[in-house]
Amino acid sequence: MTGLHLTEQQWSQASGGFAHAGLGLRSCARHALAAYLASFGASLDGCRELGPQFNAADVLASPEVLAALEAFNAQLPPAQRLTVAAALALKLSQLLDQAAWDTLAPATPSERAVLRSEAGLGARAFLAALPSGRTRMEKASFVAELRFRLGLPDAAEDTWCPKCDAVLDRFSHHAASASCVAGASMQVGAAAESYARHKEDHLGTAAACQAQGVQFAPMVVETTGHWEAGASRTLNQIAGAVAARTGAEPGPLHDSLLQELSVVVRSFRARAALRRRAELET
Repeated sequence: MTGLHLTEQQWSQASGGFAHAGLGLRSCARHALAAYLASFGASLDGCRELGPQFNAADVLASPEVLAALEAFNAQLPPAQRLTVAAALALKLSQLLDQAAWDTLAPATPSERAVLRSEAGLGARAFLAALPSGRTRMEKASFVAELRFRLGLPDAAEDTWCPKCDAVLDRFSHHAASASCVAGASMQVGAAAESYARHKEDHLGTAAACQAQGVQFAPMVVETTGHWEAGASRTLNQIAGAVAARTGAEPGPLHDSLLQELSVVVRSFRARAALRRRAELET
């Protein structure tokens, strides 16, 4: 459907959850053991109700359960391996996502910056949006954003940007670049945080507003759709105010707002990248 050809590492990222910069495309082979152990643990109480003679301890010590646990633990770092009791009480797929995320971390600063930004709540909202109305994305833009999220290059090598006298890198980071890559590679939302503080300090705007009894709230979003913390709180307040006025639930309203904004931001970034590539071909 997308025409994307992924490497093994990119498939690993795609199989992760949205919160780990993935696409939620679960690998049956990777998550089968987690599903087996989770289902097994969830059925124990029902088994006790059906049969008073049911002995959970004997079942938990069975070769099948122990073999499944051993194979599952082999996918985790040694320090995170679990006992049977712990495995049945935890959300195992999240542990696999975290383990895969940790293997993605040793990358270049720009790659780490994209990964951390993509893990943000607003950055992944476009993936949960219904492709209809204000949350519909053009196919080319959607595929371009999948490429950006998974780190697929748009070209074989770097070239000159047709819009300015600068290098257009093969991943098209230039079309949505930030000057604080080092910080963004270490902390989620660092680029948005840095620019929000710049907006507050510029011409003493925040201080001038405060002197007049007004709170200055810069609305800063990264090109992935990840919002600065203060802006994120403002969006929550907007959703809450609309919910109070309409009687709707604030949670779904906030989700819809994030999805609409995510589609707008990511469509703009995708068009900026696609426009540059198209001009290079003419």
